[in-house]
This record gives sequence, structure tokens and C-alpha cells, in this order.
Amino acid sequence: MRLFLALGNPGQRYELSRHNYGWLAADYLEDRLTTVGREETASYSLVRARHAGDELLICRALTMMNRSGIAAANLMRAHAAEAERMVVLHDDLDIPLGGIRLKAGGGDGGHKGLISVIRELGRADFLRLRLGIGTDPRPADPVAYVLGHFTDDELQEVERVLPVAAEAALQLLRGEPEQVMNWLNRKAGP
Repeated sequence: MRLFLALGNPGQRYELSRHNYGWLAADYLEDRLTTVGREETASYSLVRARHAGDELLICRALTMMNRSGIAAANLMRAHAAEAERMVVLHDDLDIPLGGIRLKAGGGDGGHKGLISVIRELGRADFLRLRLGIGTDPRPADPVAYVLGHFTDDELQEVERVLPVAAEAALQLLRGEPEQVMNWLNRKAGP
């Protein structure tokens, strides 16, 4: 069973912000699956779903981004999940908008949500589905940029990427991460 943890910020204010790209990917994935159960706690919202006989958990951290690790730790304890089976869906400034990458383990890249997850779990050996938001073309505060909303043009690119992200997630149910990485390198944009 795979566990997909989408990072984002709760509240309508952040709904279409760049920092909530992970939530958008989770929404898209969930809409294409058969839901068999739901659970909500103070730190996360979880959907149990099935696809082609496989079960998966799609979780949205309900903590603020900088406290995503609390949701991850509570989720792992409640579902006796293993970090090796977790995939964190998150925005990434280092990848151009339209790009998507799968990464196994590694550092936090300065991403506050990943910093929190790694700190709370005490490990970094989980998969990350990195959704490119690019960097602001103007000199600006990166916090303001990631918390800013996608423009209409950017949303068109996001809508092109979401089916690719969902397909990558579904491929992870049966395939090895290296195979999915190779597929993404051929399929995804920048």
C-alpha cells in the first residue's frame, strides 16, 4: 500500500496558491479513484481509495506548511505506515513550471514543509513527487511568491501537469521508483 501525503496550507486563502500544488495533485488523483473510506483528524485529512485492486491512502496535511511533519508523524503512527511507502507531493521552486520529478530521499531543498517532515520523522528516505512552480521572474520575496496564487496562464500549465502527476502516482502502486522516474523524464516537461 502506498501513502501519498500532499503538502499545502489549509484555508480558502491558500486554495490556488503555488504552495498548495501538492493538494491540487491529490485532488486530481482522488477524483479518478474509487473512494472506500475517509478519516479526518486535527492534523490531516485522509482518503482510502482503490485502483486496479491496489489500496492507497491519499492524505492532505491540515497543519500549516511549516508544520507538515506533525501530520506526517501522526499519520504514520495511526496507520502503521512505513516511510519507504510514503510519497510526499509538493511544490518545488527549483523546477520550472510544467516540470515534474520523482526523487527518492535526499535533502529538504529549503522547502519548509519537507524540513518539518524530515525533522518529525527523523528520516528522509521517502519519495517526493516534486511539482515545479519555477521562480518568480522578478526579484521578490520567495515566501510571497509561493504563497501567491497561480496566474491564469500558470493554471493552464498546472492543468496539463496534473494528469501526469496522477499517472506517476498510479504507476508507483506497481512499479519501481526508478521505472517511474524514467517514465517521467520522457513524459514531463521542463
